[in-house]
Amino acid sequence: REVNGGFLVAPERTLGVSFQLEEPLLPLGTVMALNWAQRRYFINLTGETEGVLQIRLTPEEGLALAALVRTDDALKKLRESNEEDLALLWQDIRDACRLFELPEGCLSQLAIFSADAADRPSYTRLPDVKWA
Repeated sequence: REVNGGFLVAPERTLGVSFQLEEPLLPLGTVMALNWAQRRYFINLTGETEGVLQIRLTPEEGLALAALVRTDDALKKLRESNEEDLALLWQDIRDACRLFELPEGCLSQLAIFSADAADRPSYTRLPDVKWA
């Protein structure tokens, strides 16, 4: 959301909202086009009917969400929050759901992670190999 000289300032954190659909999502080409058409929301598919909706957060949004995601039922608390920052973020999540044609009811969990791929931990464990 923050603009600096006409360019979006890279956020520090990304919110991941997992989802599970009953039917397949939009065609993959459409999802890819929507991902590239704007820079706030992205969908990572982990299967035909499941994945993670990612939302790039402003630093303020990241701070507002930091404590919330550590609680039980964080998604419900976000949905019902009266705090202005969190209520605006919930509206953005709803906008992303409309963009990607995700029913709000398919959202299941929240997680926050680094927006910079270089800062993310590697989930690929390479086997110990002894080279000759």
